[in-house]
Amino acid sequence: MNKKFLLVALFAAWCLEFVTSVAFAQIEEPKTKVAIYTTGDVDASYKKVIGSKVTSVITQSSKYAAVERTADFLNALSQEHDYQRSGAVSDNQIVKIGQQFGVRYVVVLDISDLFGSLFISARMIDVRTGVIASSAEIGGEIQSMTKLIEISTLLGEAIVGVENYKVIGPYATKMQLVQHCKDIPQGYHVASKEDVEKMVQVASMTGAMLQFPIYCGLKISRQDKKHYYSGFLFYKDKTCKSIVNDYWYVGINNMDSVPVGYIYLVKD
Repeated sequence: MNKKFLLVALFAAWCLEFVTSVAFAQIEEPKTKVAIYTTGDVDASYKKVIGSKVTSVITQSSKYAAVERTADFLNALSQEHDYQRSGAVSDNQIVKIGQQFGVRYVVVLDISDLFGSLFISARMIDVRTGVIASSAEIGGEIQSMTKLIEISTLLGEAIVGVENYKVIGPYATKMQLVQHCKDIPQGYHVASKEDVEKMVQVASMTGAMLQFPIYCGLKISRQDKKHYYSGFLFYKDKTCKSIVNDYWYVGINNMDSVPVGYIYLVKD
């Protein structure tokens, strides 16, 4: 009887642990609320496209969610005295209204049309402190909707920052480069050449620092007890060289040196 009771008790404890683990797994970190405010001397249609795309990029991140009452928030801004007078509001007024609507950050997009080109500066204001948490800027000629969406997307990614990237390394030997393939966490992949080019572009907009040189598009293959690797090595001056290495035998602790470099992992 005691043995049967013990088995039942162990099974019940296992069930409780399983249910608890599932419940905790389903609990997600609440996203931080963000509101987007566009201003500037451009047509309303430009503001709508840019604001919508930046909002989409920011809210697709793991950290941010758009405030549910965006229309009400913008309407409250438009009622401010300064807006009535000049079409713009101060950061202090933005902070005050942001606090009223329970948002943590307000992203202000200031859009200008200069010499036939658009220039967009963005700043993310922490409404608790009034401090600018991050900023970015981008400009260029806009000759199509595709180009407008492209620069708006880049701007949104610059505001979010590098949360989608993770750097590993440095690596200095062939064996270390092979080993990295076994260490990639689930949900990530090795940055491609295109991924790194975008990272460099976003970093230039925000002042973020990347670690160079960067191994990218790296592929490891194994044939007849030999390892091969190929890919690209991206340098700080934006030159990108193709790399194809001779084979080395599997099982040998090959410490042949390679250029000291880093690998960036990108979220899938």
